[in-house]
Amino acid sequence: MVRIGEEVTDTLAFKPAEFYIHRIIRPKYARKNKEGVIIAKLPERPFGKTMASTSLLTYIMVSKYVDHLPLYRIIQIFKREKIPIAANTVDSWVRQVGVFIQILYDYQKKKMLSTGYLQVDETTIKVLDHRDKKGKTHLGYYWVCYNPIDKSAYFEYHSGRSQEAGKLLLGDFANGYLQTDGYVAYPGIAESGEGITRSP
Repeated sequence: MVRIGEEVTDTLAFKPAEFYIHRIIRPKYARKNKEGVIIAKLPERPFGKTMASTSLLTYIMVSKYVDHLPLYRIIQIFKREKIPIAANTVDSWVRQVGVFIQILYDYQKKKMLSTGYLQVDETTIKVLDHRDKKGKTHLGYYWVCYNPIDKSAYFEYHSGRSQEAGKLLLGDFANGYLQTDGYVAYPGIAESGEGITRSP
């Protein structure tokens, strides 16, 4: 037989996410004069002594807030991979990440409120709260600000869609154009700000 060429067939394959231990080994050195021990500092981590690496925390946050997976499903995925992590531990990690990135959220909000043009709307969201009856939800609202010029957006949760909630959202917005729908709260929100022109 003489080879005269080849045919290539590609298929798209998938390799599931892999859990692994990232181990940091720090040698200890004793002084020859027996006056103390020297060891290198641990690399900085977001939350001190937590066992979660930044890669695992990122995976959890993206799964929850981008892919909309509830935490209990994320925990089930971990269990399938023989990684049992308690629900209250994962809850704690999510809260800590929220606190950790608050400064980024505040910056994003400040930056957007300093622009001259915002589009604002609110949308309902079902909220599962530990204070509710088991399995029951209540209705909350995501207020969304969008800057169509640079295509940036930020979301702010409020338990209602009152004028007061809108004023909390847009308290620092001034001297610009505010585009909204015809919801009755928006005229009062616009009037409470300085130099705001509302475009329904």
